[in-house]
Amino acid sequence: MKLKVDTELSEFERDLLESIAQAKRGEGRVTTPEQIMARRQGRPVGSVKAAPKVPTTIRLSPDVSAAFRAT
Repeated sequence: MKLKVDTELSEFERDLLESIAQAKRGEGRVTTPEQIMARRQGRPVGSVKAAPKVPTTIRLSPDVSAAFRAT
């Protein structure tokens, strides 16, 4: 068991040192908090849809409703 832990730890250490070396060389992706906020999901603030949809409610007979559900 100790050998596995030592192997995993040395692997982690090697990967960590390689990541630090890459960062010092300017490789890889450096993400700032501003970049994270700019990449948020959804519609950008201030954008407006050209023709927004209008919510409405209609009442249908059971036959019409069943026909719609069948298609």
